[in-house]
Amino acid sequence: MLAPQVAAFMLALALAACTNFGLIEPKRVTLQGALSVEPGIAWNQLGTDVFGSQPHVLWTADGPLLNRLVFYAGVADGKALVASGARGERPPPFRATMSATEVMELFEATLIRLFQAKAVTARGLRPLNFGGAPGFRFEISYVGPDELERDGLAAGSVHFDKLYLIYFEGTRLYHFDKYLNEVERIVASARIL
Repeated sequence: MLAPQVAAFMLALALAACTNFGLIEPKRVTLQGALSVEPGIAWNQLGTDVFGSQPHVLWTADGPLLNRLVFYAGVADGKALVASGARGERPPPFRATMSATEVMELFEATLIRLFQAKAVTARGLRPLNFGGAPGFRFEISYVGPDELERDGLAAGSVHFDKLYLIYFEGTRLYHFDKYLNEVERIVASARIL
């Protein structure tokens, strides 16, 4: 019989082997053949289907519990941003006819379901040229189940009936502000393909 520490270590190794990690260099990158961006620093890519749903990619600089940069590259009409919520409930779907306000509300509802977020506040919705198309931007903050306060920003566009969205979040105490300028650069560099 394995000691509990050895069993836990073997489980951690098995889970790490199932995750697709990769280094993203600071140069133009194409994501899912639908969106390209140009980071100014190196990021770690954790996979292309982390949430088991739509075409998206997850990057992090310091680990996904501290900060995460998520690219939704062409969410189709009728599809949810994530496969299922924390308790297995079905998340609300994206609709191609959604206004920017409705996309912000959809994202807010998705955070609540996916991350069991509480005290969620979305604010500051405004127009933005995103990837060469009319788009929007908003900020969001919430408290996660670990009781850490997180801030985030989302920028995107509904273009040809698909949702293109870049979302960054980090811990309020340090990681959000640390990478905010870099994320602003990435958002400004976005191109819908």
